[in-house]
Amino acid sequence: IHRVCRKKKLIKMEIKFRGQRIDNNEWVYGYYRKNTFFNKLGDTPKEIYTKHFIGSFDNLNLFDGIFEQVEVEYKTIGQFIGVVDSNGKDIFLGDKVNGRALVQRSLDPNREPDIVPFEGIISYAEGCYFVKGNNGQCVFSFNYTDYELEVVGNEYEVS
Repeated sequence: IHRVCRKKKLIKMEIKFRGQRIDNNEWVYGYYRKNTFFNKLGDTPKEIYTKHFIGSFDNLNLFDGIFEQVEVEYKTIGQFIGVVDSNGKDIFLGDKVNGRALVQRSLDPNREPDIVPFEGIISYAEGCYFVKGNNGQCVFSFNYTDYELEVVGNEYEVS
């Protein structure tokens, strides 16, 4: 079980990935596998090339040794971050999101929190997922407890 950082608690997360097929550009979801091929001639093996695959959970048959998988473009691979948007859609690394968060900007307990809108791309650094804005800076982190997100695309698709 992989865990995502949250304010003072950890949540369990299903491990799954998505990527864009290289043969038809469709998005596929499932487990991730990387194959690196080496030239073993000589004293030191030399990497020749690497391929990346997403395999289907629906067609995983461990007993027969059959794994249905397709090759995907490496740069499009994103891991599920353990959070769904306001429509119930899984959020993956690389998704474009619009959102808003309740932010208490004052120490005055009688003042209502501000509703702060934001947009950006789901990113990962130093052990935490966050939303990176157009300026490359963090515009939202998941340590806020009251927020709303909506997936509006991903960084690899032209809108």
